[in-house]
Amino acid sequence: MNELQENPNIPQYMKYLFWDTDFSKLDNEKYWFYIIERAFQLGRPEQIRWIELTYNEEQIKEVVKKSKILDRKTVNFWCLIYSIKREETVCFTKQYPNLLWEY
Repeated sequence: MNELQENPNIPQYMKYLFWDTDFSKLDNEKYWFYIIERAFQLGRPEQIRWIELTYNEEQIKEVVKKSKILDRKTVNFWCLIYSIKREETVCFTKQYPNLLWEY
């Protein structure tokens, strides 16, 4: 592997989740919201476990409550795990228009 693309703070098995990001510059403290959100969106059990070991419960709850990207199924699951009311989440309280291309 190219050493320039490694990240000392984030395990290599997380790298594929950030295909659109320069993984070597991804700061796990500065971009915690993005990292948790992406792992919840696309991650496997080992990535989710790393998230739970790395970030505190309040950070995780904030992502579940404020994410505009996570789908309802994912948010609902984490609401059950962390005893969050669905009404406290953006996912279940804001309705985004279903924009269709007119042609």
